[in-house]
Amino acid sequence: PPLSEQRTIASYLDHKVGQIDALISEKEKMVEDLKAYRSSLITETVTKGLDKGVEMKDSGDIIFKSIPQHWNLIPIKYLTSKVGSGVTPTGGANVYLQEGIIFLRSRNIYPTGLQLDDVVYISEAIDNNMAATRVNKGDVLLNITGASIGRCFTYNRDERANVNQHVCIVRPKQTLLNGKYLQYLFNSNAGQNFINSVQNGTNREGLNFEQIKNFSVPVPSLDEQQTIIKFLEEKLSKIDALQIELEHQLSDLKSYKSSLITEAVTGKIDLRDWQTKKS
Repeated sequence: PPLSEQRTIASYLDHKVGQIDALISEKEKMVEDLKAYRSSLITETVTKGLDKGVEMKDSGDIIFKSIPQHWNLIPIKYLTSKVGSGVTPTGGANVYLQEGIIFLRSRNIYPTGLQLDDVVYISEAIDNNMAATRVNKGDVLLNITGASIGRCFTYNRDERANVNQHVCIVRPKQTLLNGKYLQYLFNSNAGQNFINSVQNGTNREGLNFEQIKNFSVPVPSLDEQQTIIKFLEEKLSKIDALQIELEHQLSDLKSYKSSLITEAVTGKIDLRDWQTKKS
């Protein structure tokens, strides 16, 4: 367009895009605030319980400094029957299938759930060869290497599944520890602080099984664990739904910004009189 019209288009976009960017920044802050609140809610609940008047005691631990008087601080190795990871099948990605036995990798494990959009499968024969690393319902799956270290979730599906070497299976003893409660412990700020304090490896961050086994966690009774789980599931479902809605709004705003720029610089919006209208 003529230079004068170019200036008008630029002024229009400065004005409109500035408004959109302000909205995007506002909603991005809301998402970050929600994430921070989510983490603090989990931490407060799994370290202090739901009784605000409960008497606390010094745990003697640098991660969980004080816990309710009637709770115990116990290393994970005494609360579990298995702490170990899987392997990558011989042949690697070449043996992955479109259907079969679910094969979980670190990219599938998130604190808000299992993301299975890009999950791969292995054959019955390979799963039989990897029988020692099959996942049971109620197992806590914890990422132990790479950028996703510390992400974890409880496997609650009925389908058979297996894992690779980047995912650790932590199998709670059902009479002592609920897997969902342990998941929340790992996902709490305290649990993440533990993971950050012990990760090692020169090229990749990593957790080893002994470190996980020796991680001491606060343990209430099974009934209290279940009460805490129910409380957190109800609260977190609302927080997660709000976060998803905000992320959809962010996506829509970014798409609108892109299309607005495109329409303005390709002449689909008539802006010749915009400076006088300021619309």
